[in-house]
Amino acid sequence: MSYNTYIEDIFLAVAEKILEGDIVSPQLDWSPVSSFYTTITSGKQLTKKQGDYLVRLLHKYESSYKALTGNDISAALAQPTWKKPFRILDDTKSVSVVKEDTGITYVHLKFPFTMKEAFVKELTNKNGKIPAVWDDELRVQKIKLHDVNLIQLHEFVKNNSFEMTEDFLNLVAEVEEIWSHEEDFSPEARVVDNTVELINYTETAENYFESNRKNNTVQDLFLARSMGYKLGNFNKNSRIDRFFSTTETNFWIRNLSECFSFIRTLDTYPMVLFLDRASNLIEDVNTFISAFKEADFDEKSIRVCFRFSNEDEGGKKFNQWIKNNSLGGPISTGKIFICQHKPPKWMFSPNFSPKILISNSLYPATSKQTSTFIKHHHTVFYVGNVKPSMNKENKIVEL
Repeated sequence: MSYNTYIEDIFLAVAEKILEGDIVSPQLDWSPVSSFYTTITSGKQLTKKQGDYLVRLLHKYESSYKALTGNDISAALAQPTWKKPFRILDDTKSVSVVKEDTGITYVHLKFPFTMKEAFVKELTNKNGKIPAVWDDELRVQKIKLHDVNLIQLHEFVKNNSFEMTEDFLNLVAEVEEIWSHEEDFSPEARVVDNTVELINYTETAENYFESNRKNNTVQDLFLARSMGYKLGNFNKNSRIDRFFSTTETNFWIRNLSECFSFIRTLDTYPMVLFLDRASNLIEDVNTFISAFKEADFDEKSIRVCFRFSNEDEGGKKFNQWIKNNSLGGPISTGKIFICQHKPPKWMFSPNFSPKILISNSLYPATSKQTSTFIKHHHTVFYVGNVKPSMNKENKIVEL
């Protein structure tokens, strides 16, 4: 008979023999044996369900343990005596709003572990992350107030019968009120008598817009959109209205001629074209320059920003072609800049601010410089018969 009288102590003795390899066990049992061993040695309580499983494991290995140590644990297993009471599972489902001493307001969610998978699935954002953090002391999931869509969260807790505090319900009601009058709060641009006006603007935004407007409807709409003021009164059947009515940054037009004709109507410079790394560069340069000319761009403003080695005959001919066609003139007089697959260093100067980026790439840029250049720009056009593959967090609008 073992000198241990409590099931927890008996389990620790048996588990040590299993984990040390003195008692042979299938790999399947290692995880629960190790987990229970850690739980007990750390002083934590087991649930009734865990306790039943633990006893079944002891029954499974009692004969092996007796053969190894001479200790008979059958009597203890027949009438188990536990050192600690079982942990009572908390099935509480509640949501509240708490302003902590730091001044930061959080939404506190309390729910049983069985709901965690549904919670994670519901709250995971487009970047694959969940905005909640676990507070081990309070035993709640905490979310900063402005890191969560409160309407979405309200639907989740309502559908899962959470107890909702009055402060949470009041907050949801405020958000719903704002959403119902979104047009009274959302920044946008409107065309009134061929003049672009900002709606719901800040003083800083108004000053910037007035200082940079061209008194040209299309160019002023482009300026407003680049500032985050999308067109409010628009015709959904108009390609240019669809462009101005969204704050998305990536656009796709299948046909090269149509794409450049559309960009020409914007009449906004400078613009930078990035060529696909895998493309035939010389062929593509010719194709795009011809398309720019066809769309009535000023060919004298086109600059090719890369060269090949003169030691290679093909490269030497290409460089000479650039020179003969005046495609390597000064930056100051250029409006259209064609890059290989990444921007030259001078493009990172604060004095250079491209208004439009163009690419024929099917996949996100592998160059970190190009990726950063594109990611943080407000207007990127992709052209090609096949819709480009974007990173998960990005969206592309077909015009």
